[in-house]
Amino acid sequence: MAWRFYEEGLRAFFAPDWQVAKRMMGAALKEDSTFALAAYYDAVMTEDAAYEARQRALRLARGAPERDRLMILADLLQKDQEPAALAAAEDWTAKYPDDAQAFATLGSTRAFAGDWAGAVAAFERAILLDLEAERTVPEGCRVCDGYGRLADLYFWWDSLPAVERTARRHLDAHPDQPLPWATLALAAARAGDSASALQHLRHYVAATATRPDKGHELRIRLTLEDYEVVEREALPLLASSREDDASMGRWLLLIALRNQGRLTEAAHLLRTGQLRGETPSLVPVGVDYINQALVALESGDPSRAASYFDTRRRGEPRAQAPGLHARWRAWNSTLTATALAAVGDTLAVRQLADTVQYWGERSLFGRDRKAHHFLRGLVLAAAGHHDEAVREYRAAVHSYTLGYTRVNYELARSLLFLDRPSEAVAVLLPALRGEIDAANIYVTRTELHELLARAYRRAGLPDSAAAHDRAVVRAWARADRRFISRRQAARQRLTCCMG
Repeated sequence: MAWRFYEEGLRAFFAPDWQVAKRMMGAALKEDSTFALAAYYDAVMTEDAAYEARQRALRLARGAPERDRLMILADLLQKDQEPAALAAAEDWTAKYPDDAQAFATLGSTRAFAGDWAGAVAAFERAILLDLEAERTVPEGCRVCDGYGRLADLYFWWDSLPAVERTARRHLDAHPDQPLPWATLALAAARAGDSASALQHLRHYVAATATRPDKGHELRIRLTLEDYEVVEREALPLLASSREDDASMGRWLLLIALRNQGRLTEAAHLLRTGQLRGETPSLVPVGVDYINQALVALESGDPSRAASYFDTRRRGEPRAQAPGLHARWRAWNSTLTATALAAVGDTLAVRQLADTVQYWGERSLFGRDRKAHHFLRGLVLAAAGHHDEAVREYRAAVHSYTLGYTRVNYELARSLLFLDRPSEAVAVLLPALRGEIDAANIYVTRTELHELLARAYRRAGLPDSAAAHDRAVVRAWARADRRFISRRQAARQRLTCCMG
């Protein structure tokens, strides 16, 4: 009976109908409390008490058949960000070299660790095995998932041509799928090709049978720096009674406002959930520590920013696996130290660098393991030791496109101090090809343009510098008073160049 419940739950899981699937997995476990696979799928679908559900599945995996045991260990240890996930995934592929799912899991695990080449090899093997087996039923389009993961990996590895090739392969294999069009739209936007991005976006909307992801369109618009469009499209979301829509609209509009230097309006939005003069939000607005800290930092109040980041660091979600706990501590300590460096408290930054190193070594995520180098670089740069700071900053890079963009920015600043502007350009440009609302939110695109203009000018490339100065002038057209002098400086440089 337990197996029958499990099979019915598995069909529902891949349908996908998780409500039915979870009920069936629960029924299977009620019949047989040692059923490891049922516990595994139940854990994958559990949001509340996820830690406890995963711990149960990992415990039951010890008595499961070998293939099931390795699958549960590799996948759930990865979800828990445990460094041991890598060995489990490698063991799975070694013992089952024809198992596509094993290689897909290995690819994801290597990607978390920052082994881009190793992850590509694993994903390609998974795709090949799935194509040979034509495994599209009952588990959905496994090949589609593989192509999607591979394309995402190439974004991290800063190879937009490879992203496009992967999306085209996906379309060749499954021309009815919307995901490759979404990928092509995002790649074109990150390349600065607005016409292609919007054309691919239209294909994505046409290929999507259900409600298209509005957030995807707005992220593309943000990447293209169409801030007025983002504001117009986000305002109706803010007025929605759906919490997901209101939260998404607020999150993306805050990014647009920060990029435009409209920090007073951003602060009002954080407090009320709406812009001034708009209908009050129907969804309660909680404290957004990340955006509160960023607005404070960009408003010239790094002490307040450090307080917000530190409050978030200390308010960790309950009952997390050791790897997730380590990731939370490493990342939020990094953010706190970044703000403290702006305050000038290098002693606290040095102490937090040791904290970040301790926790980073206990996290699977490559960025966490390297982040302490960034903090040590900040201390060295503050003391004027820019040669040494550059070495530390480079050691901190997890991904030039989708890593912590503050690393790119501070690395470029030190390179300019050392009169190495071409190298500064090389580390700043990838940051403009990153994800607008992931780790890239910690420096605005406008600030990147401003520093790129300076670097290009120092490198003797005035036309390239002018393109970035124009971006600064456009973005800060409605900026708060504190940005006016910087906007005017960019405009004067353009006037000078044209003269």
